[in-house]
Amino acid sequence: MDRPFLFHSGYEIPELWYNIASYCSRRSLQNLCLVGNRTFVDPAQRHLFTELAFEVHVKGLYGLQGRLLDDGKLEEYHARVSRTEERFMGIAASHLSQYVRCWNIVGAPLHSRQYLDHPRFLHHSKAIPQLISTLPQYSKVVLLSLASLELNSTTLASIGQLTTLKVLLCDELKYSCALSLPVPLQLEAFVVKTDYSGSDDPDEETVDPKSGTIFSPSHLKSLSLMHCLSTTVANFMSNILIDYKPHTNLVKLEMCVSSCDEDVPRLCHLLKASPLLEILRVIIESENQDEELEDELGSVELEEIHCPLLRDLTAPPSFAPVIAPGRPIRRYSMENYDSEYTFFSSEIVIESLEAFNPNILTELNFEKTHVEDARELLDFIKRHFPRLQSLRMPVNEVVESDDEISWQDPPQTRSDNTTPALQRADEGTYLVSPALCRFRHNFHTNFF
Repeated sequence: MDRPFLFHSGYEIPELWYNIASYCSRRSLQNLCLVGNRTFVDPAQRHLFTELAFEVHVKGLYGLQGRLLDDGKLEEYHARVSRTEERFMGIAASHLSQYVRCWNIVGAPLHSRQYLDHPRFLHHSKAIPQLISTLPQYSKVVLLSLASLELNSTTLASIGQLTTLKVLLCDELKYSCALSLPVPLQLEAFVVKTDYSGSDDPDEETVDPKSGTIFSPSHLKSLSLMHCLSTTVANFMSNILIDYKPHTNLVKLEMCVSSCDEDVPRLCHLLKASPLLEILRVIIESENQDEELEDELGSVELEEIHCPLLRDLTAPPSFAPVIAPGRPIRRYSMENYDSEYTFFSSEIVIESLEAFNPNILTELNFEKTHVEDARELLDFIKRHFPRLQSLRMPVNEVVESDDEISWQDPPQTRSDNTTPALQRADEGTYLVSPALCRFRHNFHTNFF
């Protein structure tokens, strides 16, 4: 029996039109909005206004601002900003606000804030508070991204009224109020990122746990503390979860670790408090080799009862032997230092790979390696991981065109009719069954 057409409740519009609109380009959706038929207009508007974005552009600030002013374009520029602000205010006051699911607001980067008094940015500095004040009118927004802004009490109060908010992303924020709400947000994902141009570290009173929290730890499933130089903020966010009993509900955790004395202990406490964790990313925030940091990561003590469900790991090889044993990790991505000239030795990498269960690991990713190390690693991987399905190994090195990589004994089909992990396909190419892994030795060596 054919499936009957479904109609959108309240509008009596066939569901088919919404599916068709989801495949349309932005220009096509704009054209459909001009049609005087609700059957076309409503599906087009719902897809066209799903995401809103406002960004302060600083392109041309250095060296070009004088020319723009001399050309008499400043008035035209301000008029354009004013029209943009009016359009956003009109969206917030109309039925279109109910269609918005993602809102992105980006202010002037931290390194440009000293120029905000320049006439070119006066309209922007006035527009952003106006846009922030309209946030409560977007009653169905689920993702809010704020970057290069000041998080004051007014902004936080507007965010607190977004009862449907599930994902909050904060990048380069200047904290000037207590990070607490009368009714904490029921977030599922919280991303805190402070770049190296970073904002001032807030006072401890600003992040006092006794004053309350900004999110409910019982609902949070994903936490990301990336490039966060503010130790006070990172500790505050972590302690909310660590102190939650009986345990956190985190499924995904991303953290940067550096030479800071508190980074590794914070990571350890979060891991011990997160028995439901499935995805873990530990990123080294250092360009050069840091033996003390590697030793500290390697000395972390975890029992098998901690993170027993972990299946996806991104970490440096010094941390893999700590977290990998006894856990069903199917995917491992080896994290490296920021510098393209700093590598882990093949001995350290092999030692870390030996910690994984060879019968469970099916995907292996390297951030970078050398040609000579690749030869040794490929031979080890071929022997140690019989069930490997995907291998990615970019080789950051130029080699001679007549250089080759080859197996001593090219693997053949086994007697039990099973396919080995790596199978020779043709000259210079290898198959990682069933995924393809190509080797190009005449320029850059890549595995994908």
